Amino acid sequence: MRSVDSAIKAVLDLFKEHKLLDRTTIVVTALSAPGTDPGGESPTTDTPFVPWIASGVGIKHGQVIRQPVSIIDPGATVLRMLGLETHTEWESKAVEEIFQTASVSPAGHSTKR
Repeated sequence: MRSVDSAIKAVLDLFKEHKLLDRTTIVVTALSAPGTDPGGESPTTDTPFVPWIASGVGIKHGQVIRQPVSIIDPGATVLRMLGLETHTEWESKAVEEIFQTASVSPAGHSTKR
């Protein structure tokens, strides 16, 4: 964990040095082994726990993700961050509750999941 923490700090320091933090969003995720949620809020299960950290432009500060997150959800979430849509056949879904605003469909209609 210390080496990961140091690596993330180095990346954030570089973004800060180049004045990119005000237009950057960072997502850190991993797949843990089956078992207890490291945050202690989920019971022990046989399902892998997918920890997420998201921070930056367009992301709610201090938001705790309550919805189940699948290991396939980063793809749709990153596309959502870029203002793009996922392919309809994808099972991946954006982690909507982290965003400050609802997504907007091509027809201009707000959508919330």
